[in-house]
Amino acid sequence: MTEDTPPWPRPAEYKTRVDGRGGLIRVVLVGEPHDGRELFMDELDLPVEIYTSPRSDAFEWWPAAVKDEMSRTAVGGDPSAPPVRYILRVPDDTGEPLFVSDTKAR
Repeated sequence: MTEDTPPWPRPAEYKTRVDGRGGLIRVVLVGEPHDGRELFMDELDLPVEIYTSPRSDAFEWWPAAVKDEMSRTAVGGDPSAPPVRYILRVPDDTGEPLFVSDTKAR
């Protein structure tokens, strides 16, 4: 692996730009604690926001639809380490979907 290669596996084929046709697409997380991490999902299933575990060494994510359920778990309900909200952004110039941390989106 090189320094540019993430330490987690990537699928063999995926898109990097939205085109409205669906298919596996890479979404990069921007902002701490998971800056640079990638998620791969169907373009048509992209949620407008996700929540993640607050620690960079323990990555879990969930859509807003299950936020209430996750708030009753150890990973999503610790008041001293609340989940981090990421918001979907797709810049017009690149078409690359990004999940931007709430603190970076302001």
